Amino acid sequence: MKRLPFSGGNFFCPLTLLFIYLSLWTGCCGTPKPIPDWLNTSYYKLESYKKSYLMGNEKIAALQFKGLLSEVKKTGDLQVLGTVYLTRLALQTAVLEEMTDKAYRQLDEVSPDPQNRSFYAFLKGETARVDESLLPRQYRGVLRNLRPGSDADPWREIAEMEEPLSQLIAIGVVMRFRPDDEALMMKALDTASRQGWKKAVLVYLKRLQAYYEGKKELSKAQAIGQRLDLIRD
Repeated sequence: MKRLPFSGGNFFCPLTLLFIYLSLWTGCCGTPKPIPDWLNTSYYKLESYKKSYLMGNEKIAALQFKGLLSEVKKTGDLQVLGTVYLTRLALQTAVLEEMTDKAYRQLDEVSPDPQNRSFYAFLKGETARVDESLLPRQYRGVLRNLRPGSDADPWREIAEMEEPLSQLIAIGVVMRFRPDDEALMMKALDTASRQGWKKAVLVYLKRLQAYYEGKKELSKAQAIGQRLDLIRD
């Protein structure tokens, strides 16, 4: 099957391949081709998984991820399978969780893919291993600001992102190896709140609470605590 290079755009991770496949099968011109069942199903499972995960529906998200894996494995395409695992790692980054990357690393040993490897290295904060030309376009400015020797603030690059999940992922990457930044955390909280991503909202409220406690800004920390009490189930 013909491959096209990543265009970056507003896609939050290399799972752009699914959208590329969709465009190839439906056709940019001429008679549209029927969309394979696996591709159509994978797209909807992907979107459902992302929403469930970010809203904190853990059990449902786990089942949806398992279903997504099952659909993609039907193709035998290890590059696309790698992007499925990277999707999970990107979501974990967005909510400041440790990445469960064993499955991805095992796949990478068997079938290394430069684009997947660059995105994985970006998520890990291993900027020296990232090929900027292979990274989704919206993250390239953030990457340059995070590389050794740069004292630039990635805030501007993140603030200009149009896609909400891209913002959360970029903030998660920055927070892996830079001190907590109030403005970045507030931006993440605002983005998650607008989308109704409760898991991310809770994560960043707790992080802000700890930040204010560390700064001895106890009134702010108390206000965050009260907010948490009111929105917890």
